[in-house]
Amino acid sequence: MPRIGLVSVGAIAGAMAAGAESLRPSLTPRSTVHQTLVTAAMASTGALVGSALGAALQQRNTKSRPAVRAGVLGSGAIVAAVRGSKHAKAQAASFPEWGHVDGNDFLGVGAGTAAALSVTAMSRIAIAGVGASGRALSRRFVGPSWIWNAMVGAAVVTGTAASGRLAMKRLKSSLAENGRGADKALVGAPDDRYVTGGPGSLVEYDSLAREGRRFVHWRVSAKELAVAGDTHSKEPLRVFIGYDSSETLAGRVDLAMAELERLNAFERKHLLAICPAGSGYANSVPVEAMEFFTSGDCASVVVQYGLLPSMFSLNLIPDAADGYRLLLDRIRQRIAAMPSEDRPLLHLYGESLGANIAQVALERNPALADADRTTITDVDSVLFVGSPGGTHLRDELAGNPQVVHVDRWQDLPANPPAGCQFWFLDHDADPVTRFQMALARRQPHWLSHEPRGRNIPADMKWFPILTWQQVLLDVAYATQAQSGVFRSLGHDYRADLTPLVAAAYRPTEADRVTKVQGILVKREVARDKLLADAER
Repeated sequence: MPRIGLVSVGAIAGAMAAGAESLRPSLTPRSTVHQTLVTAAMASTGALVGSALGAALQQRNTKSRPAVRAGVLGSGAIVAAVRGSKHAKAQAASFPEWGHVDGNDFLGVGAGTAAALSVTAMSRIAIAGVGASGRALSRRFVGPSWIWNAMVGAAVVTGTAASGRLAMKRLKSSLAENGRGADKALVGAPDDRYVTGGPGSLVEYDSLAREGRRFVHWRVSAKELAVAGDTHSKEPLRVFIGYDSSETLAGRVDLAMAELERLNAFERKHLLAICPAGSGYANSVPVEAMEFFTSGDCASVVVQYGLLPSMFSLNLIPDAADGYRLLLDRIRQRIAAMPSEDRPLLHLYGESLGANIAQVALERNPALADADRTTITDVDSVLFVGSPGGTHLRDELAGNPQVVHVDRWQDLPANPPAGCQFWFLDHDADPVTRFQMALARRQPHWLSHEPRGRNIPADMKWFPILTWQQVLLDVAYATQAQSGVFRSLGHDYRADLTPLVAAAYRPTEADRVTKVQGILVKREVARDKLLADAER
């Protein structure tokens, strides 16, 4: 094998080893594309490490015969095939609750490894090209070659970074336009005087963005409540202030308060302040459950802080937390000015990035949340769902006996702590709640302690960087939802939300959970059919 040096041997061997390891199960089942991405990331890391080891041996003038190098690669391929086959079998047996997921593991591994080796080869070619360019320039102009190498390298890096920024800018612009757009079924404003955007609203319907339009259209009417048995129900109220409804978050909060006043929301018994995800998404299940459990005697409010999916909205957390806190402060002040016997109960809800932002808001100075006493000033109860890994308040309260923190609704205590205000729902195997930067360098407790949490595969192991890459890519596939199929898996919390809403906000309604859950399933199927039919 005269043409393959130690650097190449190391890269190939490292890519094969990491590629085989990429088949080890992590937190979600994988399609072919998912497996390809996981393998490409891990094999690239393996190739980089292998190249570095090969380069170190080469620098020490370590020599090996072509037959030895061929033997190393051949034996490495055999070991990788055996271990990969073992991991693939473990992966196939690790996710019984998820059902069938279409995917070809070995096709994904092959494609991912090939991609990793291609990137590695292109990197080496680019480095060689920079060196050749530097030498050529040093011969033509004055100066040592290393200076020209640095200049050419800097130009390449700058150009690549600029191209990346331009591509990201275009992607975000496209996603923002999609977030602003309306579903074909919801282009027209609702003929509903109990929601933002309806008759008499202070906010233009077209400013609500896609998620806002859905939120106001999906309101449960008093007629629907009556069909479900609530013969003395009221009309629930919904307020949504879109990203384009005002140029500033403070302006949006002003509009939210004005809409709440216009709708007489403070005359309702329950007020639900929702912190949405990055795109403005507010899960319908907890809102509808609240409307059923209160017989419509409630109002829900959302103020949108962005248009992009949560993964592209992390930079908005500080400002979004300030905006949510401003909303809470304004609502609390308004309630405090009311006679005590007329004050509504204030409930908070946050899911995914919204849960993180809401918890940051509660800790803004002066803090509303007292972790030591497990209380929240002027707030009756909070329900935070799928909080991202590393969320400070959730982690600080972990294990506190005065806090309810469950993996699924079946774990709810029969007798919750008296006066419990904090309710957390986080699936043990939700990649969103498990992912954080520290995973790259430190084994997490949920992989180092037994028994493991629900749905965390027994064959999942921690490796520096590699496990971080697996879980990072699992995040993108954490919600594999099916219309009308409520499951307690990954980042899909629909099966748990109705019982948690009853427990946290309306414990007297626990006996109605099954009935309400059935209604919500049917409503979701009808909504999805409406949206799909309009797109045809």
